[in-house]
Order: sequence, then C-alpha cells, then structure tokens
Amino acid sequence: MIFYAILLMQIFIGQSGSSKKPAEKLPLAEKLFPEAELIWSKTFEGKMIDFAIAEKSGHIAIGAVKENWKGRVYLFTQDGKLLWTKENGKDSEIKKSAGIKVSVSDSCETIGIFWWGDFEREEVQVYDITGEKLYSCEHGMSGVGVEISPGGGYVKHAWFFDKTGKRIVLRDILKGLPIEKLRRRIEYKNGTYSPYIYRGIKFAFVSEKEIAVLLDKELYFYSFPEGELKWKSEELEGGGKITVQGRYILRSGDQKVYLFNKDGRLIWEAKKFAKKCVRSYEGDDRKILVFNRKTGKSEEVKYVGTRTVVPVPKTKEEKERDKKLDSQPVNLGEAREPERKLYYHTVSFSTDMKYLAIHAWGRILLFDSKTGEIKLCTSRLESDIGTVNLLCLGDKVLLSGYTGSYVKDIYKGYWTYILHFDKEWNIIDESWEKGLVFGTSTSPLIGIYESNATGKTESGYDEGVLGYENATVFTINILKIRD
Repeated sequence: MIFYAILLMQIFIGQSGSSKKPAEKLPLAEKLFPEAELIWSKTFEGKMIDFAIAEKSGHIAIGAVKENWKGRVYLFTQDGKLLWTKENGKDSEIKKSAGIKVSVSDSCETIGIFWWGDFEREEVQVYDITGEKLYSCEHGMSGVGVEISPGGGYVKHAWFFDKTGKRIVLRDILKGLPIEKLRRRIEYKNGTYSPYIYRGIKFAFVSEKEIAVLLDKELYFYSFPEGELKWKSEELEGGGKITVQGRYILRSGDQKVYLFNKDGRLIWEAKKFAKKCVRSYEGDDRKILVFNRKTGKSEEVKYVGTRTVVPVPKTKEEKERDKKLDSQPVNLGEAREPERKLYYHTVSFSTDMKYLAIHAWGRILLFDSKTGEIKLCTSRLESDIGTVNLLCLGDKVLLSGYTGSYVKDIYKGYWTYILHFDKEWNIIDESWEKGLVFGTSTSPLIGIYESNATGKTESGYDEGVLGYENATVFTINILKIRD
C-alpha cells in the first residue's frame, strides 16, 4: 500500500508540474523586447542591489538585500539553474549588509563579491564557479567595489591581487610610470608650500594581459602582469576616468572626451562640447523638439525670437531648478557655458559601434564613434538618475538606475529612461518606465527587473535601509535578444 501511495503521489506531482503555466514576460520586457525569447523568470525577496552577466558563458550573479539587513548573492547558469548562494553573517563577517557589488569574469571562472556594512566596514570575497572561496580581504571604508579581470586571474578593489589573494604592487612592476607625480605641493603667493596632495591614479583592465593607467594628465598602456610599457599618450586636459569597451579606450573628464584604440592612436577628441548641446532646428521654420513631461513624448514647437515656446507651463519650482542648472539655453546660436563641471556617470557604445552614448550633466549625449561629432543631445532629464546601466541598442538608448534622492525628482525608485531616435538623429520619443534593464551592448542576454516598490514616500525621499527603493519582492526576467 505504501508503494502505491508513493507512486500515486509521484504521478500527481508530475502532473502538477507539467500543468504549471509557463512564465510570462514582465510588462517592461514585453514593451522593449516583444520578440525576444524568455529564458527564465524568478521572484526574490528584498530588492536587487547589483548584477553581473558573464559575457561568454551567460552566467548571472545577482546581489539583493532584505529589510532586515540580510544580503544575499545568487549565481545562476544561463538557463536559470541556481549554482549557489552566499549570505552576509553566514558566509561573510559583515553582520549587517548595507550594500553589495558583484563582478564575474567573461566565462565565470572567478566571481567577486563586495560586502559593505557594520559601521563602514568592507569585505571582498573571491569564489570559483563551484562556490569555493579563493580568498577574502577585510578593510575600512573605500567604496571602490570589486572588479574581476576578463579571464578571471586578477582582482581589483582597494588594491590589486591575483585570484589566490597574492597582492600585486603595481608601482613595483609598471616600468616607466612616474610615481613621483602621485604627490605634489602647491606654492602660495607668499612663497610657502601646501602639504603634499596625493593625486588619484586610475586603472582599467583592457584584457587579461593588458591594463590602462591614467596618472596625472597622461594615459599609459601596459602589458600585465609583466609591466612593459607599450605606449603613453600626450598630456591630456583635465582629470577624469577610463572606460574600456572592446578595442577602444575612452578617457573622459570635465568637458573633454578622448577616444583611443588599443594601439595608442587618438581617434578623436571632443572639448567643451556643452556649448554645442542645444536643440537643433530644421530650415527657416526653426522647429524644436521639447519634452512634454505630461505626455512623456517630445513635441515640436516653433522658435519665437530668442525664446522657446514650451507647450506645458512649468511650475515656479521647476523654473528655478532649470535656471539654476542652466538646462534651458535661451539662444540657439550661443548656449551659455554651465557653471558646474560636466561629470560622466556612464558611457557605452552602441551594438553596431556607430555611436557612443554618455550620460552626463543629467543629459544623454550621442557621439559619432568615428568622428566624435555630437549627433544628439537631450534636454535635461526630469529626475537625477543614479546610473545602474546604460545600454545602446540601435535606435534606442536605455538608461536604468535609481532616482528619488531629491524631493524635486518626479520619479522615485528604480526607473528606466528610454530614448528613441531616427536615422537623422531626431528624437522620436522619450519615456520613463518603472523597472531596470541590465546587461551589455554585446551580451546576447538581457535582464529585466520589476518590483512591488511603491515609489513616492511622505517625505519625498527613498525608503528602506539602502536608499535604493522600498521593495520587498522583485522579479527578474532573463531574455535572449540575439544569438
């Protein structure tokens, strides 16, 4: 009897599993990628804090935190099989998780986790694909996160290590790097000197065997870990950071962008381009596209004298904000120089490498990747979005991140700004959708995130322990958008 009871139970369970409805796409996934294949869909507790997709193998790492300061990292295969999870307080010495960063190598041989919490303590852990810990490192507050090299052999956080935990002192191996430039003193008018000021030095993996270094105003390219100098740039203007995508190295800072190839050739440079960020017009009619925040679309309005007729009246608070941020140039021929510097949050090449997108100064700028010419510059976005991901897919640019840190922000929580333009670089449509899109312009997989977050709060600010959004449950769709 027991045998038959077990057999009947197995048949019942098997029938129940086979009759289960297939997962459906989230609304944001259906809107953006109606033709894409849904690989898998899963629901989690808490809110997603960070993600990473392995470029070659398609493994997906997700970092999430619940309201009780419990952080968890999940590692999935491309088809949605859970390989392992790691928790703070159990697998980490950090008892209260206030933040998580994850990074994976291209084939997911090596996985890095950055835990932050416990009165500004940090712990970096490195695992292999089986979940075995390779090494860990605790230190005070740095906020640098963790980065795994493309081949998985090296780890970058507050310092450089190999994946076994052996520290690599870059100044000892990088030949020809002028370490003396790391510190300087300012001479005052009275002949005295300031204390030593230490300059920032920035590094980026170009490949498993190559590294780019930005020190002072020069860009250096080294073999790694041999430390042989392959080339260095001429002196560049301003500070900034390095971004590496494919065969290009982008150095950006203030209002300057320099694009190099891996051989050291300067392809183009753009300087002080904020003056060029004005709305274009066509012929003598001077028709201008202006974003209408009520309809979520760009509308054509006529140019009248030296002022723009905006179809939706703005509140006094909005007018003061626009005036302060210099977001409404009053003369199409000579836009005013903004008072504050132009900092770069995120940059990304399009999938076809035809243009480069920069999220800067609360705007989206599109550059011709061959000439550096600005093809499109949006008006200032309605909310200050803290970038999580910038994705350029042909004629669409998707900017996803957290917004709501300021009372004036219209959108609160995780949102995606969608920019759609035509072949002539004219804006067709702009819209905001609740949720996140994560992935890269070259990966065949794209992730979509939606949650039960309520958005606005009584104070106008975000809720929750982390300042991301007040979600308690979220769902992830993984889509295949290309072969």
